[in-house]
Amino acid sequence: MIPIKPPIAHQGSLAGAKQEDADEDTFPGVATSEQIGDVVLDFGVDTMPACSALLRLASPVFNRMLASGMKEAQQSIIKVEVANKAEFETFYALLGPAAWGAHKVTEANVDGLLAIGGYYQVGFLLQACENLLLQLPVTGERLVQASKHGLKKQQERCIYELARDCKKQDLIALHRSDADMLLQVAMKKQDLFSTFAGNIREFGSSASVGVVAATSYRPISIGGRPAGSMYWGAENTEYPPPI
Repeated sequence: MIPIKPPIAHQGSLAGAKQEDADEDTFPGVATSEQIGDVVLDFGVDTMPACSALLRLASPVFNRMLASGMKEAQQSIIKVEVANKAEFETFYALLGPAAWGAHKVTEANVDGLLAIGGYYQVGFLLQACENLLLQLPVTGERLVQASKHGLKKQQERCIYELARDCKKQDLIALHRSDADMLLQVAMKKQDLFSTFAGNIREFGSSASVGVVAATSYRPISIGGRPAGSMYWGAENTEYPPPI
């Protein structure tokens, strides 16, 4: 019987282990990122090589930076201030051949990817980030984020949901960061109240009828689920949702 050798324990750091995994996934003879890197991204305390072609294909901002005659093209160095090295590596890993997948945008990395996608105008990344954010809980910070990056559908959803039910910390966040969005929430709340009051009047003007109508009111459910943030799936374009 041929003896089975136990697996050899790998030594080294976690970074080294990740590099070994990456090397195993690379086809033999394929160029590494260091070999095709013709520009250097400068994060202040860290740097990384990058392929200018991948950056230019993904972003019109990078394309302008690296156009002939620009300082970045002459020096082959691009300063990155919108993200740290780890966040940018997550973004850069999505640019390689067959690397992109919307499922790779997760709740854990969406904020960093959105900041990069917004600053460098990466359209497909912005759309993927918005689709994910439409499934996450609404907060004042999420509304400020949507307004900053021009995520119209997420912005409308956040305004509507906060007008229906907002917490003190949501109002404080809006007051500190985006007074215009705070006004939009207040106006939407007034619209919803006016609509609700009008519905009550349709049942009659007596106090007792109004009380019955008010106490029996519930948001309409959709597909067996309560109306709310899950209504705003990426495939749903109807606005506004039912009250």
